Amino acid sequence: RKRSRLIEVLLSSVSPLQLMSGKVLGIAFTGLTIVVFWALTAIVGTQLVPQTSKLAEWGLREIVANPIYLGSFVAYFLAGYLLYAAVLVAMGSVCDSLKEAQNLLQPVFILLIVPLIAMLPVVQDPNGTLARVLTYIPLFTPFLMMNRAGGPPPTWEYLATTALILVSLVIAF
Repeated sequence: RKRSRLIEVLLSSVSPLQLMSGKVLGIAFTGLTIVVFWALTAIVGTQLVPQTSKLAEWGLREIVANPIYLGSFVAYFLAGYLLYAAVLVAMGSVCDSLKEAQNLLQPVFILLIVPLIAMLPVVQDPNGTLARVLTYIPLFTPFLMMNRAGGPPPTWEYLATTALILVSLVIAF
């Protein structure tokens, strides 16, 4: 009862599109704040590691401070977030109740688990067939391209997957 009255008050002052856009953008900026915090923590953390340690031999300092890597991480994060947000908003638009929406979430969760399961083989062989094939599935692209960054993949693959995810976003919205 109380929830439906709250929605009525909100919808009387803003349109449903404005309300949903505000929610999606608010959560996106919250996630982006977390990503920026991770990046700053990683940069500061790698600066504190002594040059003689094993971690210094891996070159983490150079990787973490690389603006191209950080920029691509943020871009893939935002693109992936917006793509999944579009999928979830579309699912929510066909549901009348919270229970119906929860039933439709299972396929999305399965789609989120696939890149996590593929993470180990992708990290072991970042330019292998499995990594390349899964990279070109738009819902997996943001996860896998950041896992493949250790490879690193050729520049044309970054460009191709970026174009693919942008086209997917246009179609989704």
